[in-house]
Amino acid sequence: MSHHHFPICPTSGKVRYRERNDTKVALRRADRDRHLARVNKVACSRTEINGYLCSDCDGWHLTSQHAQP
Repeated sequence: MSHHHFPICPTSGKVRYRERNDTKVALRRADRDRHLARVNKVACSRTEINGYLCSDCDGWHLTSQHAQP
């Protein structure tokens, strides 16, 4: 069960962030989680490295893909 308070995009099934700043906060959290996993020598499934604007729901999503030029 997910514990986030953001809605889900009906097209992608990803968490829908309302603003770009929300993705920045989430990306910092993912980076912190990865760091703590390395320090504690445990696995971490957080792979998000970028945010992007979804043309289907007009919200922002996280992705593990590098930014498109």
